[in-house]
Amino acid sequence: MAGFDVPHNGNAFKNLPNSFTSTMPFLRLPEETHTHIMSYLPVPSMLACSRTCKLLYLRLSSSLALQSIISLYAHSLVPVPTSLSPAHTLALLSEHSLAWQALKPQRVETIHMPPGLWFGWRADLRGGWYAECDEGHVALVKLPSWKDDVSVSETGDAEEDEEKDFQIFRPPGGKVVGRIEDVLIDPGQDLVMYITRTPDRSCLTLHVLTLEGKHHPSATSRTMTYQQTWRGDFPGVKLFACSLSRSLVAFFVLSFLGNTRLNEIVVWNWQTGEEWRRETHWRHYETLAFIGEHELVAGCVTGDGPTLDVYTISSPNQENQDDTHILLSHSLALPRLRDDIRLSVYFSPNRSTPYPTSYPWYCPPKNQLLAITLRPSRVTSRIAENGLYALFLLVRTLLHPPGLETSVHPVDDNDASPVPWSIWGPDNTRIIPLDPLLPNPIRTSFTHGTRGIYLISPTPSNSFQVCVVDFSPYFLRQDHQEDDIVQETELPKNPFWESTVVTRLGYRKAKTFSGWGDVVWTWIDEERLVVVRREDLGVGEEGGRVVGNVLQVMLM
Repeated sequence: MAGFDVPHNGNAFKNLPNSFTSTMPFLRLPEETHTHIMSYLPVPSMLACSRTCKLLYLRLSSSLALQSIISLYAHSLVPVPTSLSPAHTLALLSEHSLAWQALKPQRVETIHMPPGLWFGWRADLRGGWYAECDEGHVALVKLPSWKDDVSVSETGDAEEDEEKDFQIFRPPGGKVVGRIEDVLIDPGQDLVMYITRTPDRSCLTLHVLTLEGKHHPSATSRTMTYQQTWRGDFPGVKLFACSLSRSLVAFFVLSFLGNTRLNEIVVWNWQTGEEWRRETHWRHYETLAFIGEHELVAGCVTGDGPTLDVYTISSPNQENQDDTHILLSHSLALPRLRDDIRLSVYFSPNRSTPYPTSYPWYCPPKNQLLAITLRPSRVTSRIAENGLYALFLLVRTLLHPPGLETSVHPVDDNDASPVPWSIWGPDNTRIIPLDPLLPNPIRTSFTHGTRGIYLISPTPSNSFQVCVVDFSPYFLRQDHQEDDIVQETELPKNPFWESTVVTRLGYRKAKTFSGWGDVVWTWIDEERLVVVRREDLGVGEEGGRVVGNVLQVMLM
């Protein structure tokens, strides 16, 4: 049971006959009293109570608070922890919700990461852990939590009584064997993955470890290798994007030998060691992201403009499937660009887990948010320098877009026409203009659950501002506030677009959070807002630029 979905009607109770409440004094109590009493009942008793009469059913179905408790119970998350009653769990949720809405952290902690080379820096945050890598090492650290028992200073910042315990991973054999290209983590499965490329650029290797650096017990092998062979030659390979679901990890790889190019999506099941590949031909993806356990979305620019392609990884257990392979399910068109404008499309993968966790604010996969950063390519003329945008949409829109059933779309056809933007886009997306002069314009937006975060143009210099938005359809519908942005928005006139662009997806905008420093990354998860600031430490022994990243962890 996912909870009732009956809109509140203030006149519903006035239509009940007086004789209905006159015989039972309990029913004459005010609505807020009924809600308060029912919140202390176990959820099965609460549901049973709502079946006794129409009035109590309406009380339950019209209360946002009780609906939240029922939704948590449906995902086995009430009480969390077991010592809390549903009412106390609800109070905890309300406290954190208000903190997010006002962007006022309850506690702030600072973590200084080990220094590393800035070139090729990558990072990942998931499940309360943060990992970053340069070409030589991976540094992993557990982030503070609101459940930690720490002393707090008068300023509200936690007192740093002990050094953080970092885990450092290095490729076997060091840079002689290979340099690190990217890192992925899933602490819920005690999982760390990092990808290395050999010095001759001919091979990619996926290393599968636990958080302590040991061989993962669920993995059949400690490493998995990708390599192409053409007529006995080993071409160069380049990793453009990677993403992780529960049991699958996907890559987009470009293999090149002379003037010959091969674009491929590669999927590995890290638990069984199985590998599947699909050539994408003229589709070149700079980014991809899992939007489900077996669904991928990837973005590219075609002759008709930018598109989002949704792939399905079929299972061998499904009927009429002899082998597991990667199928192109459908494509969605983004707003058309001028003919002389090129575009790069970058995704912010949703870091929510598709399964219930120990957190009381679990978000079902279909309601999770995805952020897409649209930016002009480097070869673009200066006329489009003000064309940086963040596009937000819910995952369910990608999986089941409007117009897909009526459009002419052959199954798994590389040349199939995408669903036009005018059919699926305006009502299901929100595009927010950004400043192209931001410190890290490639990845300006990130998401978790139904929340997204993006940077705002800093004034003055050496400062930053972040804004958090929430696209939860449940709260926008049943807990509407005056500040909610639900009206249609027409983007400012800009040579970036071929025609007028309108978006209508409603969202709740939190107040901005400001600070000082050279910010290069911002993240959010269930309970934290993490800002990554860069400190230049000079030139290292090998001549590379050495930086030290400082994490400002704000607990909501």
